[in-house]
Amino acid sequence: EDGIRDSSVTGVQTCALPISTVLVLEDVHWSDPASQRWIGGVLDRIEAVPVVLVMTTRDLSRAPMIAAACSAATAEAVFLDGLSDTEVGELVTTATGDPSGPRLHRALGTAAGNPFVVLALLESFDAAGRLRHEAGRVELDASAGVAGPSELIGARLLRLGVSQRRLGQLAAGL
Repeated sequence: EDGIRDSSVTGVQTCALPISTVLVLEDVHWSDPASQRWIGGVLDRIEAVPVVLVMTTRDLSRAPMIAAACSAATAEAVFLDGLSDTEVGELVTTATGDPSGPRLHRALGTAAGNPFVVLALLESFDAAGRLRHEAGRVELDASAGVAGPSELIGARLLRLGVSQRRLGQLAAGL
């Protein structure tokens, strides 16, 4: 394990020396102990190299080795919260041209302030013909129930072909 970690860290250093490099690691809270040790090794050895390491996590306490390495390294944590109700409203106005009505606003509350989910829900409602512009507001048609993020993801997965769904299943198992 140490040899693999050292070789890959050396690879990162070698790639970064001729040009500045950004290394992005997503969802590090899911990383196993070996991956956390690798990330710690990268953090320990890249300070003199033009590398920016960007890590995303929901909860760094679930990755204690990375938290410790970040504390020891020159690291800056940037915490992002979900959008506020006001910001979701502004996003709706920007995306649709009108502020949201109360039914649409409640439906978008299932996104928990995640702007990507808000936009995906708007796109889904629009594609289904469920958005109505009335009296200076955009409103969700009340004729059907409100789909949340889980239903949205399920519907998108069903639109994939068999081979793409299989590839997604394999990738999810990694």
